Amino acid sequence: MNDISHTLGLMRSELRDVRSVVNRVDHKTARLAAVNSPAIRDGSLIIRMAASQLIARAEKRTPIAVAAQLWGDDFQLRAAVAPAQTTVVTWAAELLATVTAEIPDRLLPASVFGQLRAQGLALSYSGDSIPRVPLIAPVASGGWIGEGQPISVGSLVIAASTLAAKKCASIVAVTRELLRGAPGNVEASLQAILSEDLLLMVDATLLDATAADAIRPAGLRNGVAGLTPTAAGTPTEKAAADVKVLLAALGASLRPVLIGNAAQIVSLRSLLPGATALPAIVAPYLASGMLIVVDAAAFASITGAVDFLASEEAVIHASDAALPIGTPGSPNVVAAPSSSLFQTASFGLRTVADINWTLRRAGAVSWMSGVTW
Repeated sequence: MNDISHTLGLMRSELRDVRSVVNRVDHKTARLAAVNSPAIRDGSLIIRMAASQLIARAEKRTPIAVAAQLWGDDFQLRAAVAPAQTTVVTWAAELLATVTAEIPDRLLPASVFGQLRAQGLALSYSGDSIPRVPLIAPVASGGWIGEGQPISVGSLVIAASTLAAKKCASIVAVTRELLRGAPGNVEASLQAILSEDLLLMVDATLLDATAADAIRPAGLRNGVAGLTPTAAGTPTEKAAADVKVLLAALGASLRPVLIGNAAQIVSLRSLLPGATALPAIVAPYLASGMLIVVDAAAFASITGAVDFLASEEAVIHASDAALPIGTPGSPNVVAAPSSSLFQTASFGLRTVADINWTLRRAGAVSWMSGVTW
């Protein structure tokens, strides 16, 4: 009898072990299905993380509780708000890559930066490493050879440039009433606000002519002299001549892209229907009469993780000038207009992201201003 009882005990133990293994397999299968399911991963991870922070502040709850209630099926969001380390493989390391990828895809899809990044060399920050971008003067390499003959080798001049993190930041203030809407509306509104703010800031820097420093990247037009637009001829003739001059200035470009404001791009398409073969990016806030051509293949960019922090007690200075709230002196200088989030029953969301870019070869940009068509 004792032997039978012992045998039954062993069988029960083995059965529990089998069930445990099956449960773990089922759980992992469900996780994989959830991550890859369009029905589950249908929203923006990065925006839902921001929304969880703001709504948690407004409702005096934790971001984990808000995320579990509003987006309980979002496996990646559950990982985002749970304690984890970005250096741990198979946990938050993969999450960091997802969040990094969503900066251009979700926050800046319509920006010039996002569209150039999609066609250029796109890199991501990983941990504390600083990537090195290859700077190449490409020449033809290889050729047609006969049997047993050596393969010709082109002379490739290769150098490298480091893309250290450049910190861009934005603060969005929203009222208590906005956060009391449906979760989907809060998510959509927050995505629109963050996208518009960052788009304006990033593209304004990308398209200017300012040199790089310790704080910001260089504008694409930095160190590049503007070309002179064609003065004589019909609008069609002038448009054709201007585009030809811009493209010729690039030399052997692999993926030339034209950048201009909406009115300029529409005029070009109407005057030169055949120019539709040349990809164009609309930059809504680029000055009228300015055209920029970039070899997208030479554009290298890098993005890092986003840091969100929500507050309802802060005092903010509502201005595009980076000034402190108050500066001691005689007399003291006080930034205006300043507003208390506590006093106005509002909530602020600070967004900090690492973004940087560079050009992998010289002569990859040409531009002109004052076109008259």
